[in-house]
Amino acid sequence: MINVGGLFTDIITAVFSHHLPVEKCITIHPFEARVGQQVFSQIPMQEAVEALHQLSLSLAK
Repeated sequence: MINVGGLFTDIITAVFSHHLPVEKCITIHPFEARVGQQVFSQIPMQEAVEALHQLSLSLAK
């Protein structure tokens, strides 16, 4: 799952807790990105999204 800027909380999910395996998630926040358990700090969201976009383009070939 790729999550860009979203925050999962019980209020947003109508009191239905999410259970997403961290090792299968890419999460991008305003100044941090996470790929599984690995945290990349001080990365602006725009740069992280662009890097993910470029990676997906290269894998699509």
